[in-house]
Amino acid sequence: MFSKFKLNNLVYSDFNEYESLGKEYYAKIQTDIQSSLKEFIEIDGVIDGTKLQDSRFSTKQKFNVFLSHSHADEKLAISIAGFLKKELNLDTFIDSCLWGYSNDLLREIDEKYCRHSNGTSFDYDKRNYSTSHVHMMLSIALARMIDKCESVFFLNSENSISIAEEISKERTVSPWIYNELSLADMIEIRPINYYRDKFFQFTHGVYDAVNESSSLQLKYEVDGILREFTTLSKNDLMSCAKEWSANNKSFKSALDYIYLSKNIIKQQDILIS
Repeated sequence: MFSKFKLNNLVYSDFNEYESLGKEYYAKIQTDIQSSLKEFIEIDGVIDGTKLQDSRFSTKQKFNVFLSHSHADEKLAISIAGFLKKELNLDTFIDSCLWGYSNDLLREIDEKYCRHSNGTSFDYDKRNYSTSHVHMMLSIALARMIDKCESVFFLNSENSISIAEEISKERTVSPWIYNELSLADMIEIRPINYYRDKFFQFTHGVYDAVNESSSLQLKYEVDGILREFTTLSKNDLMSCAKEWSANNKSFKSALDYIYLSKNIIKQQDILIS
C-alpha cells in the first residue's frame, strides 16, 4: 500500500450509470472458487487449511485500488468501481463482490463437521471453532490484498461510520470495516515504484453477511485511524477523470493525478520520461 483515502459525500445517483459496467467488470475477473470441500480433506480426515484458503480466497488479478465499504453501500461501491475502470483505467477490488463464498464455505464445513449426533441441530462449540478458522483465513486474505494494492479507498458513509453524539467521535459497528481500517493503519507504506509495472497474485477476502445483519452490534472507534486517510470528494474524482482523459500519456496511472492534487508526491517524481 502506498496511499489511503476516504471517499466523503458520495451518493449512488452520481455513479449509477456505471453500475452495469461495474457488474460486467467483476463478472470477468471472478475466478472459479467453487471447489468442493472434500478435495481438501486428507487421508487422516484433517482439512488442509492452506490449500482451502488458496482455492477459496485467491485470484490471479492485478488491482490498483482496494475499496472498503459497508454492505449497505454495495451498489454504490460497484458503481464507483465501474467509474474508476471506465474513466481512470483503474482496477478496483471490492471484497463484497465475492462475499458469499465465506458463508458457503462455513455452511459446507458446518454441515459436515458441526452437527450434533442427532443430526437436527448444530453444536455451539464446534460452530465457534469452524467460524474462527474461516474468519482467520478471511482476515489474512484481506491483509494480503491491502498490502498488494497501491491505494486503499474507504467509502465513508453513514452506513459505515456513525458519529457518537456525546463525544463526536467516528465509530463503526462493522467488524470487517474495523479490521480493514486497522490493517490499512498498520501495514507498511511502500514506495510507489513497488506497485508499478509488476504482476502480483492477489488474495482476497469476503464479507460475512451474517455478522453485519445480526442484532448484536459492537462499536469500534476509528476516529484516530481515519485522520490518516486523505479526503476525496466527488469533485476530486471527476477532476481526476477529466485530467486523465486529456493527459493520460503523461503519467503511468490515473492515481498520480490524485496524488498531485493532494500534494502526496511531486510531478517530477512521476512524469514519464
